[in-house]
Amino acid sequence: MTTTNGKDFSLASSIVRQTRRFFRLIGGAAILLLIALYGSGLKASTTEVIYSFAGDDDGEYTDTDVAIDADGNLYGTSVLGGEFGGGTVWQLSPVGGGWVHTVLYSFTGGADGGEPYKGVTLDAAGNLYGTAVTGGSGSCEGGCGVTYKLTKSGTAWTQSVIHAFTGGADGSGSRCEGRG
Repeated sequence: MTTTNGKDFSLASSIVRQTRRFFRLIGGAAILLLIALYGSGLKASTTEVIYSFAGDDDGEYTDTDVAIDADGNLYGTSVLGGEFGGGTVWQLSPVGGGWVHTVLYSFTGGADGGEPYKGVTLDAAGNLYGTAVTGGSGSCEGGCGVTYKLTKSGTAWTQSVIHAFTGGADGSGSRCEGRG
């Protein structure tokens, strides 16, 4: 059981992961849904829209799994949008009675990667890890993709590439013809 502020989010996390198909169907400006569970049972008492992605700088096409930290912050990715159009890693934080959206990182589509599908993984230290299917290096048009890490220092997040795929035996993103 995963609890935050006395609320059981284990079923909610599972339901949010299952909404990937919904996000793909509506495309562009996806709506993030959170099923909030209250009490001791597994009955959902409310369903509410906590944030609507407008596209462009805040992210677009949120084909993502959602990670939840101990403070109840939600983390995910958008495949497109952000400052450079190459996608984002975002955070939704519970503040007061609402949620605040923050773009933690905007991908350039260059050496840092681009088009981060399927969200991020959160480690015990609070670092975020994920993959991007374009950018990096290698023989693929637009790069073969990367594995990346976001590290928080104070209020700033720093992105580093753990591995840039080459399109060879190490694999590649989906844009490498004949590979991946």
